[in-house]
Amino acid sequence: MEPRQEELKVLIVDDNKDFTDSLEALLKESGFEVMSAQDPKVALEEYRKKIYQAVLLDLKMPGTSGEELLKEFKHVDDDASIIIMTAYPSIESAVSTIKLNAAAYLTKPFEIEHCIRTIREAVASRGIVVPPEREILTGIGSTIREVRRSKQLTQGQLANRTNLSRSLISRIESGSAAPSIPSLYKIAVALNVPIGDLFENVITTH
Repeated sequence: MEPRQEELKVLIVDDNKDFTDSLEALLKESGFEVMSAQDPKVALEEYRKKIYQAVLLDLKMPGTSGEELLKEFKHVDDDASIIIMTAYPSIESAVSTIKLNAAAYLTKPFEIEHCIRTIREAVASRGIVVPPEREILTGIGSTIREVRRSKQLTQGQLANRTNLSRSLISRIESGSAAPSIPSLYKIAVALNVPIGDLFENVITTH
């Protein structure tokens, strides 16, 4: 079932406060839950604390490049749906960010309708589990943890088997990350269980 727009949480990362304030207001009017940050370090810390289905990331930030920040977000969460924004588009930057698994590339200025459509398409393309109610994520995470331990695997070993980061595995098991369907499939294969079994605790409690 297609996620409702109002369930999507978006993080805006751009050093231009006037721009972030304006974009945040427009997205909130459209039903999104939105947080914005002008400081890359603050943005990363916010992303570690809370689940966001999409991140709108400016390509040129003071003290760091958008590419480097994109890598940082991906290090926190392999499934991060990062949408690059730039007022200085180029083939080189588009190619480099796509190689880093950016979900989309927006050229400033853009129409809010185009931005909304891009966010929804980026999220849908990754099959991200929404809405991220805590009890659902906790149920999935606890099942993965129980199966992993029953097979005497560490989080690091599961990360190696799935080619996902240990950080992401840890956040999924704790219920603080909303895993995509491809990630759940990798975990199920690595644990040698049907993917449906990972939802056992969710089905049991709902």
